[in-house]
Amino acid sequence: MNDPSQHVVDPSVLPEEIVLELPDLGQDPLMPDKMDDHADDVQISFQLISALSPHLKSLIQKLVNGDEGSAFGVSSDGLAEYAKELLMLAVLTETDQQLNAIREGQEEILAYLVQKDKSELKGDLNFLTSILTDFKYNWSNSQYKRSHHTKVLDIRHSADQKIDFYREQVKKKLKKKVGWRADKDIKDQLQRVLQAFKNYQFALYMFAFSSFVDVLLLGNFEAGYLNGVAERIKRYIRDYQDLYHKSLERLEGYLMASIETSALKGLAGASQAAGKTIAKIPVIGEKQLNESLIEGGEKLKDMASERTIQSMQPFLEVGKDYSQPFVENVKMLKDLHSGEWDFFIDQENLYLRKKKKE
Repeated sequence: MNDPSQHVVDPSVLPEEIVLELPDLGQDPLMPDKMDDHADDVQISFQLISALSPHLKSLIQKLVNGDEGSAFGVSSDGLAEYAKELLMLAVLTETDQQLNAIREGQEEILAYLVQKDKSELKGDLNFLTSILTDFKYNWSNSQYKRSHHTKVLDIRHSADQKIDFYREQVKKKLKKKVGWRADKDIKDQLQRVLQAFKNYQFALYMFAFSSFVDVLLLGNFEAGYLNGVAERIKRYIRDYQDLYHKSLERLEGYLMASIETSALKGLAGASQAAGKTIAKIPVIGEKQLNESLIEGGEKLKDMASERTIQSMQPFLEVGKDYSQPFVENVKMLKDLHSGEWDFFIDQENLYLRKKKKE
């Protein structure tokens, strides 16, 4: 990070209205020398990249250079727009930095969908990702936002419906009576439940993703609205996790009750009991024989446990939470528009720091 003190602006040389008309940027927003004492507090920093409008870049450069020329002939409305632009730049920079993590999550979650579903759903996923990638070039383009918004709402509505559908599918498959059946029958049922969970997980991810993109396109950063968006996603995540943990318990019970697993457990018990019985008979109480039988029983128990673990392993993937990052993104939007940040500008960078509580 560049040293913010390299290009210090003396606030006394700035027209008074410049400082007063930028309240959303925090107190004394153009005094980078203050960052010397608070460098460790900086949460966000980024270069003044090309996403800035030429007018704002020009204004910033002249403010930083102490130029009192024509840059200060800016209307109050213009300054308010500049404040919004700096906030949006912060939002886009933070979002852009998370794109790689978002893409990694997409690859993982898509890998567990069957090819037919994957082909159908990848189009919507690519559409949302492209908006997130290109938004920094179109955030002030009303036509772009309007033309893409309807499609995003359709994706969110479809995902919402699929969440309900696949949730009921999981419940229905779990309620099916299992009884005393072979491992293969149990595993077939597990596979059906697993596939329903994968679809449920992806629907939840698409709902969270489209909800975040909807906020960006709509441009409503009012705290109450953003809280509502975040809480709804969080509620859906909790519902998913609750059903997931209840399902694990039931599925494990099905596996432990299968014929092969029960037989192994029965043999284990019989082997251990035989070893202990032989040890009590003076004539044939050979130490090596009874210890071998007891040890064999332990191994059979381990085999039964290992079979259960192997069968349950695929369910670990559907337990991952890929949707929480979008909750954090919505919260980040709320924080950046809360007026609780100080903005500091030097020649090349913009720094954001949480305001200190009085």
